[in-house]
Amino acid sequence: MVRDGSQHPDIASSAKSPMRNPPSRWHPTSELRAKCKNLSEEVQASEVRVAATGSVLSQKQVHIRRLEEDLAEMSSKLERMVESS
Repeated sequence: MVRDGSQHPDIASSAKSPMRNPPSRWHPTSELRAKCKNLSEEVQASEVRVAATGSVLSQKQVHIRRLEEDLAEMSSKLERMVESS
C-alpha cells in the first residue's frame, strides 16, 4: 500500500498478471528446476574457464621462473667473465 492507503499501481496490476493465475500445465517447480539447471550449467562453464585460465597462468609462471633462473645463471657467468679479465 502507498501512504494514502491505496494500492501501488504495479502491485495492483501484478495481481491481474497471468503469472498469478498460471495455466494448469505451468508448474513453479518446473520453472525453478529449469533455472537451477541453467545456473548449474553456467557454474560448470565458469569452473572450466577458471581451470583453463589457471593452467595457462601456471604454465606462464613456470616459464617466467625458468627465464629468471636462466637470467641469474647468465648474470653469474658474466660476473665471472668480468672478474677473470
